[in-house]
Amino acid sequence: QSLKKIHSTFDRELKGTLNPQQYKKLKEMTSIDRQKKVDRGET
Repeated sequence: QSLKKIHSTFDRELKGTLNPQQYKKLKEMTSIDRQKKVDRGET
């Protein structure tokens, strides 16, 4: 639970520092990375 809270705070910080385009790109990269981990059977 606390990890999720930390992540959302981090997410807000990112939104504040990056412009929307950079943020979107970063989100795409992280979701692709997460998808790869899922494909390999990692959590």
